Amino acid sequence: MDNIQLIYDGDTITWEGVKINPEIENEVAFKENEGKVIDALNKAKVSILVAMAWFTNEKIKDVLEKKRQEGLRIELVIYKDGVNSAHGVDLSEFDRIEIRGTRGGLMHNKFCVIDNQKVLTGSYNWTTNAECKNDENVLITMDNDTATKYSVEFRRLKPLI
Repeated sequence: MDNIQLIYDGDTITWEGVKINPEIENEVAFKENEGKVIDALNKAKVSILVAMAWFTNEKIKDVLEKKRQEGLRIELVIYKDGVNSAHGVDLSEFDRIEIRGTRGGLMHNKFCVIDNQKVLTGSYNWTTNAECKNDENVLITMDNDTATKYSVEFRRLKPLI
């Protein structure tokens, strides 16, 4: 749909169909993380991959819905537990799976890959408590090599087929 291909030649993983920004940029936030996440999501042009342990934040979900309606590829991996079942946002319209931990524990990932160029990661779950009550952090990095590694991990959690 988006004409992007992940090519693996046995040693190297490369993307075709994505404009590559060779610059590495990092931004760290320890408060007002919701705004940083929403700003990054709003700048997405092609795809958004989300692996999030807990997701109860309606504002972030609304931005994902807006981007989905714009035609972006949005995929999610969410932790399958009682918190998301009872308090999580409605993600039924998205291409998503709910999983337990692949090694017997929690699916405790908290990362997002935007356009295979930008990664958001850190302690920050996409929850109201994380924004309003907890001490949390978000690292936003523009680094193609790092983004590719996170994209590969996302595909390990949620294969295309």
